[in-house]
Amino acid sequence: MEPGEPQQPIPECPICYVPYDNIFQTPLLLPCSHTFCLECLSRLCVFLKQSQALQCPLCRASVSIPHGGVPNLLPNMAVITQFPPWMQTLQEVWLDGYKLYCIQKPLSSGQVSASEESPEMLITVELLRNPAPRDTHLADLIHVHRPLRLSVCRQLCHALWEYRIRVFWVTVLLGILTVLLMSLIYK
Repeated sequence: MEPGEPQQPIPECPICYVPYDNIFQTPLLLPCSHTFCLECLSRLCVFLKQSQALQCPLCRASVSIPHGGVPNLLPNMAVITQFPPWMQTLQEVWLDGYKLYCIQKPLSSGQVSASEESPEMLITVELLRNPAPRDTHLADLIHVHRPLRLSVCRQLCHALWEYRIRVFWVTVLLGILTVLLMSLIYK
């Protein structure tokens, strides 16, 4: 592309009409040669059972979902090469139940000044706008358990957050016991 030549717009998903990107709108190529974004295909698969196949939204061709869900379908590299250079590296996205997750990496040192630090962020997209219908059992949703690759500190923080109510009450009880012991000792 010549320096003065205008950049072509990035193609968009034919379902949601959002331009493709390298995270949740990653263009995924189905075996029938149709391309849709990861988020739209994931929304179509929320209530599919593990053994069921997805039907292409355009031609109704049967598409088997790989182990790990829609995020493991192949990306359409012909579309990805149309992205600006900084978007051509695809981000890792995984599915757990009815949520998509991605860890946004810190910006490279060339993009951030030395005084600024860019932390990793967990980005979540809920595939259901409302909670699951009452007649839907959690066993009917596809759950993919991704092995955690977190540092020990992050694993501890994750565990503390998961059990935050218990940790809160244990902390309150320990505080009360400490105050009682201190009052008994200094009487």
